[in-house]
Amino acid sequence: MTPGVHKPRAGLLVLLVILYAPFLITYGYGYRHVRNRDLPSFHSAARAAFSLHKSPYDPELLKKLFPAQPVYPYLYPPPTLLLVAPLSLVSYEHARLLVLVLNHALAALLLWLLVFRVPDPRRALSPVAIAVVVAYFVTFHPLTVVFAYGQLNLVAACALCLAWACLRAERSFAAALCLALAVMAKTYPALILAFLLLARRVKPVVQTVLLLAALSVAALVVVPWEAWAEWFREVLPRGGYGETPPGLFHPAAIGNQSINGFLSRLFTQTQWSNPITVNPALAKLLTYAAALAVLAASAWAVHRAWRRDAASALDDAMCVGLPAMVLIAPFSWDHHLVFVLPVATLLLGRLADEGRGLPLPLAAIILVGAIVMAPEYTWRFHLPAVLCIWGAALYLALADKAPAAAAQPVHVDGSPG
Repeated sequence: MTPGVHKPRAGLLVLLVILYAPFLITYGYGYRHVRNRDLPSFHSAARAAFSLHKSPYDPELLKKLFPAQPVYPYLYPPPTLLLVAPLSLVSYEHARLLVLVLNHALAALLLWLLVFRVPDPRRALSPVAIAVVVAYFVTFHPLTVVFAYGQLNLVAACALCLAWACLRAERSFAAALCLALAVMAKTYPALILAFLLLARRVKPVVQTVLLLAALSVAALVVVPWEAWAEWFREVLPRGGYGETPPGLFHPAAIGNQSINGFLSRLFTQTQWSNPITVNPALAKLLTYAAALAVLAASAWAVHRAWRRDAASALDDAMCVGLPAMVLIAPFSWDHHLVFVLPVATLLLGRLADEGRGLPLPLAAIILVGAIVMAPEYTWRFHLPAVLCIWGAALYLALADKAPAAAAQPVHVDGSPG
């Protein structure tokens, strides 16, 4: 066996299946009749673009295509339509069931990645840490929101974690494929490319950009020109901070737990806010300043981490970049927290294995952030929870690196290497 590399044992895999089964039954079979909130937007957009050859950025057209319930506008860039194109080939009911099955398959894959591939092989998770990760995963409410809404966040989350594992294994092109898929699924993961550059992962970033360019050229051929024109004219100009995208909520909506949402509630008058003063221009200015501060601190931490220990800079780039991405997004709903889940489980696993070696304030911050993110009833406090996870990752990236215990690795069944 390669030193420090852990292999899943059959007994442990059986235990994981047993623990995951109630989760699958509750949120799989139990959700087979749930009316998705977001999937109608993806399905109607695919039908508009590829069946009717019209622009999916016309909210009225989407409503006509799906009159059974409210349909949110489709706001993603035109190349992303390539990802949802298969939905145009099936009815909505079939699409709903297929997406539910796909999301559960991806959730199982994500759990496997979080236990066996995302953690540094030099610091393999102990059985206790694995139990903590699995327990946290199956009680993480934002994950169930993905199933209920018919969202595609798990596509991006799994792609990012697969890219993480491929980058560690020096499989550059495979990582680029995964990164391109993540960006196609949710757009926001494009920010991770900047942090990977700071970690000196130049080759996979260049390959990702080239793949995205090729996909954009393909989209120019198959996506109606009308869609491109309408996205550049109507959607893109209203995608910044303090702006309300066409057909969507004001950024002050209480469910928007990003910095943009918080400051919009502080300085704009809406049904969701009780502002200290009404000054939308100030809200926009402070949001840009806060986002730049988060980016600057994150970039500095990743750069410092690379200069001190290039081998661990990849983990620091991902651990700092994922929560930063959620913090500075114009809109961050509860289902976006699946992007912070890998970082939270890594920190909890490290806390379970090295708790006494971590400063008490850091351990407290990790616990508070992870605990507040998980339940349904704490959704109003997701922003400070993500700030806790980001702050803990930032501290660990800037802190002096302790050597990983690679000399005597611990396998997942608890036996020494």
